[in-house]
Amino acid sequence: QGGYFWSQRFRRTVDRTGVENRCHQQGRCHRTALCGEIRQSGHGEFFDRKRRENWGEGRERQHTGGSGTSHERAGGPQRHDGTDDIKKADGQDNFGINKINNRQMKTKKGIRGLNGFTLIELLVVIAIIAILAAMLLPALAGAKEKGKQAYCINSLHQLDIVFHMYEDDNEDWLHHTTGGGPPNHGKWYMNPRAKAARKLIPDPNSGDAYWGLAYYEYGGRNIRLWRCPAAKTSDEWREDGLKYGADFWLDASYGINGRFFSAKQFRGTRGSHPRKRSQLVDANQTIIIQDAGEQKMDGGPSDTLAANGAAENLTQWKYSLAPLYPDIDWVSEWFRHGSSKPYGAACETLWGDGHASP
Repeated sequence: QGGYFWSQRFRRTVDRTGVENRCHQQGRCHRTALCGEIRQSGHGEFFDRKRRENWGEGRERQHTGGSGTSHERAGGPQRHDGTDDIKKADGQDNFGINKINNRQMKTKKGIRGLNGFTLIELLVVIAIIAILAAMLLPALAGAKEKGKQAYCINSLHQLDIVFHMYEDDNEDWLHHTTGGGPPNHGKWYMNPRAKAARKLIPDPNSGDAYWGLAYYEYGGRNIRLWRCPAAKTSDEWREDGLKYGADFWLDASYGINGRFFSAKQFRGTRGSHPRKRSQLVDANQTIIIQDAGEQKMDGGPSDTLAANGAAENLTQWKYSLAPLYPDIDWVSEWFRHGSSKPYGAACETLWGDGHASP
């Protein structure tokens, strides 16, 4: 029996060694192969069957008291034929699987064990956010106002360049009709339908035209150059029965100083001519254009900021035209920039010498 046992053991050792060699050649661990991959092959089935037979044979000898070496009486698990390695590999795999399962169970349990916010904690967070918003919103609003003001001043500087280019082509005169002054209306288009079709009024001297129409080509055909970003509306001419809406008029939100043209005129072969900017004595104190609710300011206390000895200014917009615009604060259209509207705000102005300031 001893000889038979050792021959069987030698055969198993040889077979197992062959499996190990093949595993090493294929770049795999022989334990992994024995535990998993090789079991699916013929060699794996052979080793499984032999391991079960050896285990049963050893247990039978232990109970019956049969002869043999100490290794035989100890049973299959004590033999050095590779079965110990297999069982150790199986045990290690089972231990790893159990460890992973335990970790997953703890993770799930930890997730389920998390508590949500209490009502008091939620209210505290909301209160903190509200306080921060109350602190930041005024600063953001102020920054927005500053941005609009800077945009407006930049537009006025560009319009001054436009005026210079027009003056270079027209003997230093700004645009004026044969009567010596700019047109007195606020339209770029005759109506909203023409605006949708981008059909401008063809004659810049038309009684319906906005004064900026004469400078359209010099301004790069950019009508938005004449729109103040802080403007809410401009003269909508409701007294003439027009109801076109505020957006139709917003591209005419800079008013031109009519007194610059009418204060002093010269007769010529082609009609009356106003003064030239180069002829101004105090150019830095003479308004050319500014933030205004009216497209052409004729002068006097009715439609300008100059009271000229009267008790108050802008009387036309405060009283006679106010019933036509119950939803509009017209004074604010002259004082558009700043947080303390209307009178604490600024009116951005382009002066005769070309500088822009409140």
